Amino acid sequence: MPYLAPKLSLQVFFAGALVLFLTACQQEGRESQVEMSLPAKAEFVGSENCANCHQQPYQEWQKSHHFQAMREASEDSVLANFADQKITAHQLSYQFYTQQAENITSYWVAITENNGEITRHEISYTFGYHPLQQYLVEFDNGHIQALNMAWDARPMQEGGQRWFHLRPGEDMSKENIFHWERHYQNWNSRCADCHSTGLEKNYNIADHTYDTQWAEINIACEACHGAGSEHVRLVKEDSYQIDNTGFVTPKQTSLDWHFRDNANIASSSPNDQTQSNEIDMCGACHSFRSTLAQHDSAQSYNDLQRLEIMDDNTYFADGQIKQETFVLGSFLQSKMHDSGVTCSNCHNPHSGAVLIEGNGLCLQCHSPTAYETVDHHQHVLASTGAQCVNCHMPDRIYMQVDARRDHRFVVPNAEVTSVLGSPNPCLACHQDKDENWLHENIKPSLSTHQWALTRHAYQNGEDVLADIQDYLKTDNKPVMRSAALLATLADTPTQASFDIAKLQLSNSEPLIRRAALASMANMPVTVLLPMALKSMEDPVRSVRFEALTLLLQNYQQLSDQHKKQIAGVLDEYRESLDINVDSPEGQLAIANFAITQLDFESVEQAYQRAIAIEPNHLPALINFADFYRATNRDDLGRDLLEQAIKIEANSSSANFAYAMLLIRQQQKDIAIPHLKISTEQADSSAYYHYVYSVGLNDIGQVEQARSVVEQALLRWPSDAGLQRLSGQLSR
Repeated sequence: MPYLAPKLSLQVFFAGALVLFLTACQQEGRESQVEMSLPAKAEFVGSENCANCHQQPYQEWQKSHHFQAMREASEDSVLANFADQKITAHQLSYQFYTQQAENITSYWVAITENNGEITRHEISYTFGYHPLQQYLVEFDNGHIQALNMAWDARPMQEGGQRWFHLRPGEDMSKENIFHWERHYQNWNSRCADCHSTGLEKNYNIADHTYDTQWAEINIACEACHGAGSEHVRLVKEDSYQIDNTGFVTPKQTSLDWHFRDNANIASSSPNDQTQSNEIDMCGACHSFRSTLAQHDSAQSYNDLQRLEIMDDNTYFADGQIKQETFVLGSFLQSKMHDSGVTCSNCHNPHSGAVLIEGNGLCLQCHSPTAYETVDHHQHVLASTGAQCVNCHMPDRIYMQVDARRDHRFVVPNAEVTSVLGSPNPCLACHQDKDENWLHENIKPSLSTHQWALTRHAYQNGEDVLADIQDYLKTDNKPVMRSAALLATLADTPTQASFDIAKLQLSNSEPLIRRAALASMANMPVTVLLPMALKSMEDPVRSVRFEALTLLLQNYQQLSDQHKKQIAGVLDEYRESLDINVDSPEGQLAIANFAITQLDFESVEQAYQRAIAIEPNHLPALINFADFYRATNRDDLGRDLLEQAIKIEANSSSANFAYAMLLIRQQQKDIAIPHLKISTEQADSSAYYHYVYSVGLNDIGQVEQARSVVEQALLRWPSDAGLQRLSGQLSR
């Protein structure tokens, strides 16, 4: 069950113009908005119609988390104890209770704010099922909001059967952007598309209201298979055929797996084709992505979604999940996916349960004589340590109680732990051991990790371009690893890195083509123009949009001929921006696009709307202030930046932007402390350190300036600006 978290928006980055970044709800993943858009002839018929012919799948589905994804609050759906339960959290008091009317039980919460104000709300819907259940309240303006208090649905012996707060340790006053009544706890924009079927968001931008409708309240049959009216008609008319099912997406048969030639790992038949539509179908919700187009079951995942390529905020350096990424990004790192394994090889598609409990699931394709042995896993048979998933799919806890497993399926490695600092599943169990013990007891196995070590070396200024090129040239490499390597090239662009990326623009994988384009982001437009124009004709929307992003940075410098050449994709991209108009990230994307078109009225309107949706949205405040700077209204930006600092005192971006405003207003002494804060955060940049060092030098603190540059060069050894400044300060 995904958390109510900020979703990604496709951002256009403009060098020196705007400070753009993603905000996260505990950085635990994000949901993007999808609205169902199906052919006029296809209508939703409801899961009960499906049950008439598909009784077993229907019964399996009724036991699934998909069935429980969202339901009307009732005695049948509510798991929590509402028997006059009184809970205090964050200086707020919650009283959960029930009311009876005409033999119907309704569920309520009375919330006493820290100012003494008491509000009473009826619970409209349950949200999720296990290991926790959230509760939704519907307001008169159509906004459906999720309470911060949730029910731990685990058994009591596991610590469950209790109310708990989803954000412990935070001040949850009404000013907090994650207060339950604010945008980041809004169901309509953040969760609805993946928890209900046939959703129509029906957002009114004029008054910020919703009239959200659905075909079915939960994740029902047609959420995956598409609207079923044509299928039902064909069956009733006895016209149904295997190649004319009435569904837009044809049914694909699973690969046939066998142990061949005494191999220890099963393989599919050489003539079998890798299945993709399960990835397209499941991945639409089980991934960390932004949405590019309205839902269409006939189109591929990469045509409708923009999967977030691995970065250091969401993944550890070896690709392990750090923040919630909803499975697909991990699975695309695996040899399993590369070999053709897909979701239903492990999971019952209707119940969601694994096909076989325990090691038997893995032993479908991994020979027991080779892998179900002490020699292989080095643990007593049937012990916790002998369970495949505990070594190859370590779990990570989200939302305090939700353990989710990593789907990379890799071998623990001691060197990776030492060099990259990534968690090691062995040390998670053997907590009394250290890295020396790892090196002594884990068999060396770098084949699945070499890409991560190479990427790390490149990020630290080592000349490993040849290794990156060799990796990308090798067949059968997991797509996400290749994409991550390519995307990293953007940090230090050279002619050599450009040449490597250019070769990947013809790769059969859309994600790799997209990453190759992303790696060119900092190249001169004259260099990347031919590649971007050619990629604008790519059959996959996410690749076309990536190419367009490169040119939008320099749109006004393009010739009339080139503008005409990209006009079609430009219109397509403009249309995609309408999908997320009800989120601050969506409004930022609209503002960014309007800047490229020199439509400053629309820019200002988009920033105003972003702040109206979420007044404390940090990126909107910072970008709006920078827009005022660029349009010679710096005085209007000061209040915005001071509000940003008040919201997040240690924000590197907010402090840097505020410091630059102070410098422009000849208040350098006041600016220096804010520049210092901007360099002390994990998300700082080489440029922030550069400016801080220059500022220190300007006020006569030369030694401190040198020290800042020296420390920055340890982190960004290849940064040309820092290198030049270091030389100048050493004279």
